[in-house]
Amino acid sequence: MRTMTTHEMDFTLNEILATVTKYDLDKIRKFADIKGVSKLNKPKLIEVLVDEQQLLFDGAMQLMDRVRFDELKRMAKSGYMEYAQANRLRISWYMKTSLAFPSIHEGKQVVVMPSEYRSRILEAAQDLDAQRIIKENDELIFVTKGLLETFGVLRWTELYEKLEALGMISARLQGSTVTKLINEFNDFEDYFEVTDKWISDLMVDEPEEMLAGIDTRPSIHPVEATKEQLLELGKRGELAKTKEYERFEKYLMKTFRVAKEDVQDLLGLTVIDIRNELTFHEVIQNLVESFEFSSKAEAAEFTSYVTKLANSTPRWLLKGHAPNDISRNEPVAAATPVTKAVGRNEPCPCGSGKKYKKCCGK
Repeated sequence: MRTMTTHEMDFTLNEILATVTKYDLDKIRKFADIKGVSKLNKPKLIEVLVDEQQLLFDGAMQLMDRVRFDELKRMAKSGYMEYAQANRLRISWYMKTSLAFPSIHEGKQVVVMPSEYRSRILEAAQDLDAQRIIKENDELIFVTKGLLETFGVLRWTELYEKLEALGMISARLQGSTVTKLINEFNDFEDYFEVTDKWISDLMVDEPEEMLAGIDTRPSIHPVEATKEQLLELGKRGELAKTKEYERFEKYLMKTFRVAKEDVQDLLGLTVIDIRNELTFHEVIQNLVESFEFSSKAEAAEFTSYVTKLANSTPRWLLKGHAPNDISRNEPVAAATPVTKAVGRNEPCPCGSGKKYKKCCGK
């Protein structure tokens, strides 16, 4: 769009659409699934889109969550909102729905809302049905986040079955509507890795391999979680700290004089390594790069903490269970060497270059 002056912040949809490309107009008509207009020239297509603005608005509202709606409310009050260029995915989503478009205002990056939508958004803020839809969408998105934080990667059919079992499927939210809601959220937020067959947490390094590994463990039953637990997990965006995590955290801060924030960053990466089934040696080596040990005893103590952290960390490969839980409740071996102590013939975690049996393992 062209640069606007201070007094030019009240534009109609027709005026704004005239400033964007034919390619952008085609994205809008595809979003609304408007048939039979793909060959229209730009002026004719603009006419169609302006005539179908209620369809565009209603379609976007069916997919709305709280974050997007609150941003749109801010835009509706003044007609625009400052928006960093780094948020190009979000800007792209607003554009394809026709709800807002990027521009420059007084030298700043902004998004501008067509005047026709401003009153509609403010009315929706007071409309109980609209707010119910936003709440339902929010819950389904957060529960999906919680499920993928727990299981790592799920086939679409598996995700749908879990959502249905949790009571998340309704007359409005069912079938392809659920898939569309999640995909549209992901277009806005880039939170998941998605294919036509599966959906994955972005922290899973190899979703296809993880799925294959999960399939080889039919005797392990998926961990049970309530809707409320998954909602909380989805909102938090990460696993709750285990006792072993907290003990290791305190140990690192006290023994190595490391700031709590740095320890949390380091352990956060370690937990991801563990859940991605890196070998115990790989997990240890990634960690010891940040520390120097004063003695063999200190290196051995460090290794013991890592082992306990690995054994207590819920794993995607174990369907949300920690190895400790599996060993207590089911006769199934843990998934990878990451749950074991250092082998006597493996390199010592202290970084000496010697085998463990000839160094800290003596």
